[in-house]
Amino acid sequence: MSYITAQQLKYASVDAETWNDFVNGKVGAVNLNRNGVDVETLLTWKERVMEIARQAANMQTYLTKAEMEAAGPQPKGTVAQVTNDPDPANNGYWVSDGSQWIWSGMQSANASQVNSALDLASTSLTEAKSKAPLRRAPLAFYGDTHTGYWMVDEDGNVVNGPTVIEALLARIQDLEGGGGQSLGSGPLEPLYFDSLALKSVGTSGPRVLAGISEADFSFEGTPFWRGNAVVATTDRKTVWDKTPSVVLPRGNQWTRDEMVVPSGENLLILIPSYGQSNSVGSQGFTPEYIWTENPWPEHLLMPDGPGFMDVRMGLPSGSESVGSETELDPSLITGFKPLVGMQSELVSHLGTTPLEGMGYALMHAFKEYLGFMPRICVYAAGWGGRFQSQLAEGSIPFKNLKTGAERLSTLARSRGWTPWVPGVVLFHGESDSSRPQYLTAVEPWRQSMEVVLKAATGQVGPVSLFAAQASTFQGANTNGVLAHYNAARDNDKVVLTAPYYPYGMAPDNLHLGKTAPAVGEKVAHAIARAYSGLGTGRHGCVFPLSVALISANQIDIKFSVPRAPLVFDSAFPTVNNPSPADGGFRVFDGSGAQVTITGREIIGGDTVRLTVSGSIASGPERAVDYALEGFPNPKVTGQQPRGQLRDSETVTFYYNGERAYNWCVHFKESF
Repeated sequence: MSYITAQQLKYASVDAETWNDFVNGKVGAVNLNRNGVDVETLLTWKERVMEIARQAANMQTYLTKAEMEAAGPQPKGTVAQVTNDPDPANNGYWVSDGSQWIWSGMQSANASQVNSALDLASTSLTEAKSKAPLRRAPLAFYGDTHTGYWMVDEDGNVVNGPTVIEALLARIQDLEGGGGQSLGSGPLEPLYFDSLALKSVGTSGPRVLAGISEADFSFEGTPFWRGNAVVATTDRKTVWDKTPSVVLPRGNQWTRDEMVVPSGENLLILIPSYGQSNSVGSQGFTPEYIWTENPWPEHLLMPDGPGFMDVRMGLPSGSESVGSETELDPSLITGFKPLVGMQSELVSHLGTTPLEGMGYALMHAFKEYLGFMPRICVYAAGWGGRFQSQLAEGSIPFKNLKTGAERLSTLARSRGWTPWVPGVVLFHGESDSSRPQYLTAVEPWRQSMEVVLKAATGQVGPVSLFAAQASTFQGANTNGVLAHYNAARDNDKVVLTAPYYPYGMAPDNLHLGKTAPAVGEKVAHAIARAYSGLGTGRHGCVFPLSVALISANQIDIKFSVPRAPLVFDSAFPTVNNPSPADGGFRVFDGSGAQVTITGREIIGGDTVRLTVSGSIASGPERAVDYALEGFPNPKVTGQQPRGQLRDSETVTFYYNGERAYNWCVHFKESF
């Protein structure tokens, strides 16, 4: 008897999603299949056929221009085609303005024109490669004065602007009068920047695409469409040191310097994870959650090499004593292979990590929001059971983090790819929950990672830290989660992804186990928001913005909410019921004494108002916290640190089909 595995179902779901989008998608919508090919939608095909029919029904055909003119004035908008005029320049489409025939600006491309375009494009590319590094060369087409250009690196590889195929397709589409769609979706409307915004010019006039302008960037050349996004060349240093391309997801307002996604067919997004046992898949060996198939084998990658090689780079990441961990031999990483979940052959309890779920969801995010899929490679360099000091610079795991990035970057460049590390995914804090020094260690730790990773890739842009919160502490040992919260509050290069409490833990109440892919998906959502300008705020969770005393016994807590409104949820997750008192909130007066909450309500979709039994005395200890009442000792399932506050996210997990709500972070704030 054969079985359909969970991985095969996930694999099939991609095709099902493509088919659903084909049947139900709107005109012009991007619909990428597993191979990254836009198969469009049924309505797009219908519109194209109808337009052909409309043109065919109304079009007049003449052998010569003289015959067309002899037919007399035609109603405005009438289209005529001249096919066999003695002067070849007259053959093509003409449009009547009501009194005379005017040469149409949209003409079909014939085989000769296409061949000429190919020849000239090839010549232009050869010319570009002969130029000095990062010099412009014209991108010429038959009968055209197109102002685009190629940007080439020291090896003659195109690193900026549309590829040859993209440019040809776009221009041929112009020649055909296809008028309608870009290489992904959205009209081929002219694009430009002014002092206020990125704009396009449509039939109804200029419209704002993104609130990013010449005041924010110094732009070169003309922006162009790619998928659902706009690509522009700017002086903002993200990957390359000189005029890198960036992708601006259209329709989004930009608020952070890092909200740029490097463009280019040769880009490799390299994302390492780091931390303790949850970063390397402890207890993630449940067979049905070992993902063995990858819908994007050419795009979603992990290290490859002889013998046993997995996302952990073939290291025994959950064993060996401190200071005696195995050092990574870079020669054992020989290339890239499709990312799949694997049970470690070196440490039996290690299996699927959060990276598999993150990669899967991140590819979907690029497909949905940007309309194209880059290459993504992930690897895990963490080690189980380690304090932060045992993972800091100078430790063997830290060296492995660095060596992995160096080796994978070298292999990427040998293939003509440009490596870029947007950030490190951090799963840590369990061991340091009772150590006060951890409260100030996170940002210096990130900075040390940034130095070695930037050196490995050659990028000049920052390396962020995408940190989860380990909802596994006991009693008042809250330093593990508050260290991540404080760092994210005070530094925009630290982004919180998700607390653990909404997800079922392994029986030991310490490890994510089989739910690691779900937490990984939340990491992907946070990365998409932080680097694509999606949603509200930059975190992958509900995050407090301000706390205000509005009366003697009331406080308002305003939140960043990815998808409003806020909700107090006492039913989900079922694993953590009975629910905590007061939704997880506690209020303390100036002496540190807890005061009784008598009421809580949500105001305006983004604010929680708490009412207490009496006046809240002032003092240095006056504060409000959330989800900071730890496990009892010993731990009891269902009584982990938790709260009830979430947003109204409509996205569902690929992992299990449940709603992927964004939950409030563990926090404590004075007021």
